[in-house]
Amino acid sequence: MASNRDLIQLYLQYGVYDSPVPASFVRSVPPILAHTRCPTPPFSQRDIRTCRLEDCLTIVLTSEFGRGATGMAHRGTLELEASDDTVPLDVVVKLAFDIEQRDALREEYEVYRRLRSNGVLRGIATVLGFFDGAEDDACALVMLYAGVPLVTEPQHILSVSDRESALLTMESIHHAGILHGDIRQENILMGDLGVTIIDFGQSKQCDDQEAKDEEFARLRYFLGFACESH
Repeated sequence: MASNRDLIQLYLQYGVYDSPVPASFVRSVPPILAHTRCPTPPFSQRDIRTCRLEDCLTIVLTSEFGRGATGMAHRGTLELEASDDTVPLDVVVKLAFDIEQRDALREEYEVYRRLRSNGVLRGIATVLGFFDGAEDDACALVMLYAGVPLVTEPQHILSVSDRESALLTMESIHHAGILHGDIRQENILMGDLGVTIIDFGQSKQCDDQEAKDEEFARLRYFLGFACESH
């Protein structure tokens, strides 16, 4: 299972990039999706070099599609092991390099952890883990790909069930004491599993019901509902 593997071998294969040697990232905090501890003691360089393929996550980044306060977002494919019948997973990898971005990306991961611990299981990204670079020069947040932003298809009409599901997700987020803080079309995705709310880089703990109501109304607007309080 992807959430139980503690080492990433990361390749870049897009634009001018075609890395023959992968960058290594090690899981540095416990995974959200499994009741396991992060590896202790930390992986040594020898551990990384001799890690078996079946114990690693191999990710190939195929494009960069966004930059923000928490770093650069990439599309990619993830393979669990070398097997002819293995189906690669579509993933999104956020990479951060400077200290401020790395701290912000770790905070975003902790928001996802808090949401899941409070029962928010649908309508947000499925996070596979947070990893630090083996050279301590970067970090990565790995999530399953969830679809395309509303902003890319402004004429797309969401089904009533998808819109209502998204509103229930926002209610769950607010019930967990979190204000998303950046609701806009770029952060509302449409995919095979319906609507997904992403990018908690500007979120914060919040008990202000007025702020939550304003955010809820903003989501309703982007989903195509009339703006009214809930």
